[in-house]
Amino acid sequence: MEHATDSTIFKEYKGRINDTRRRGGQYWTNLVASLLRQADAEIGKDETNKLIRECNLSKYGWQEENQPYSQF
Repeated sequence: MEHATDSTIFKEYKGRINDTRRRGGQYWTNLVASLLRQADAEIGKDETNKLIRECNLSKYGWQEENQPYSQF
């Protein structure tokens, strides 16, 4: 994802998170948590919190916060 804008990277993560959530399966929550950690490192906490909002992850237990992401 080098040389991409934050907007492009955000859209890429949003698509990957939504695809993972739709597919479901036993480990989807672990995969989404991993994507959120990667996004946090790459595009920052504010954009990662925006991913949580726009992907409707709060209804699955994720919360916007200043600490590392996990499902509660």
